[in-house]
Amino acid sequence: MNKYIYYIQNNKQKIISKSLVFCSLCAIIVTLFYILQPKTGNNFRTWDEITDSKIVKVGILYNYTDYYISHGKVYGFHYELIKKFAENYSLEVIYKLYDSYGEYCYALLHNEIDLLAMDISKNMSTEILFDFSIPHSFSKLILVQHKKNKYFKKNGSSLSTQKSNYLIVVPAYTPYYAWAIELKKKYRNRFNTSISYLTSEELLDELDNAVIDFTIANQKNVEANSIFYSNLDYAQVLTGEMPLYWIVNKGNDSLSLFINDWLNAYKQKKEYVMLLKKYYDPTSSTRLQLKQKSRITPFGDISPYDDIIMKYANQYGLDWLFVSSLIYQESKFYAHMSGIGGSYGLMQFMPATASYWGVNIGDSPEQQIKAGCKYLKFLVKKYRDLGVSDSIQLMKFVLAAYNAGSCRVDDAIKIAKRRDYNTSQWDHHVGSAFQLLSDRKSIKNSKLKCGRYANTKHTLRYINEVMHRYEHYKNINKQSTTSNSVK
Repeated sequence: MNKYIYYIQNNKQKIISKSLVFCSLCAIIVTLFYILQPKTGNNFRTWDEITDSKIVKVGILYNYTDYYISHGKVYGFHYELIKKFAENYSLEVIYKLYDSYGEYCYALLHNEIDLLAMDISKNMSTEILFDFSIPHSFSKLILVQHKKNKYFKKNGSSLSTQKSNYLIVVPAYTPYYAWAIELKKKYRNRFNTSISYLTSEELLDELDNAVIDFTIANQKNVEANSIFYSNLDYAQVLTGEMPLYWIVNKGNDSLSLFINDWLNAYKQKKEYVMLLKKYYDPTSSTRLQLKQKSRITPFGDISPYDDIIMKYANQYGLDWLFVSSLIYQESKFYAHMSGIGGSYGLMQFMPATASYWGVNIGDSPEQQIKAGCKYLKFLVKKYRDLGVSDSIQLMKFVLAAYNAGSCRVDDAIKIAKRRDYNTSQWDHHVGSAFQLLSDRKSIKNSKLKCGRYANTKHTLRYINEVMHRYEHYKNINKQSTTSNSVK
């Protein structure tokens, strides 16, 4: 048995005792910080309040396992778990992202969110402040080093003499620091320990680039991300399988109850096992595709055409994230895709529309995007001139016209006027009138331009999907803060 692991296993009580001391100090600091800060808003939302609002607010990490975009599509283990949880209870999810673990905890304590959906371990401070779900998964803790240096040998625990001191860095607000301190003691202060406000994934980047010597991380996450790192050695295992949790505010028993009931049932299903494999097995098709696609669309990018989309969206006064979401819906960012009825390209223009806006089969992605943005600008102006001022409502009018044709929207506005609906609001007004276009009785004697439209459900679903994806794009793309709506 590895001598280092043997030492850890035979000194568990000592390590636990030291961990408790450190965690107690953390608990005092975090608790005082929490008490001294003014709270915003009311107390946490109970399950009844969440279901009444039909919205659950979730803090989630933006990384290549929890929640991310790959070639325009949203992925992630915790994203999919939360999505299934919300669907089970007919809830909409609002995802919130922050810059550090501390900010996530602060947001939960101040009721900006209802729960944190990430890999949380128990320690004294987190147990004082939060309530835990049942474990959503398990992982061992490992010591990670640079493969080229290998300061720890693979089959032994002897520390190399290449350097007199080594830097081991762990993320703040995690239980890893106690393990780092134990290593420092065991090796007679040859370790310099440091707490960082970087996430575990960011520290792996630092380590892969040999900026630091060691870090401590969850094995499943390191293995999942090994597809990106050629320089990491993670053979040194510190613990057995440790439970990982979601957390809610202390005392929010009703939310905990429904989370645990659902998790307990879902974990018995085969699809849960498949979900773990999908995101944490580096040989899964999802991880292998991610490795390939990440070369085309690096982390933080939405598509290979981000710069072009931004260029013409800005030129025509559009939100480039909105345009990106529409393009993904139309073509999944495949520039020469052909569709039903002869539609073509990134924007899936029909032949007549393409001809009017100056696009031909075989034109470059830039020419396609430019023409598409010109057309979207035309639609924006049309509905703004008709009195639609709210940016989100305006987007929905534009999407309806883009998918079904502007004459269908004109017909819906005509029906809306006759029913005294607000013709500048899509939701519950013109959108409701649009849905009536498929009903022969509702449109009888209406003298519509285009007559009955049988595909209203398809168009409404199209709008919802584009807008839902747009919210994700805004949420996880750093550049979205400068363009949150149609200008």
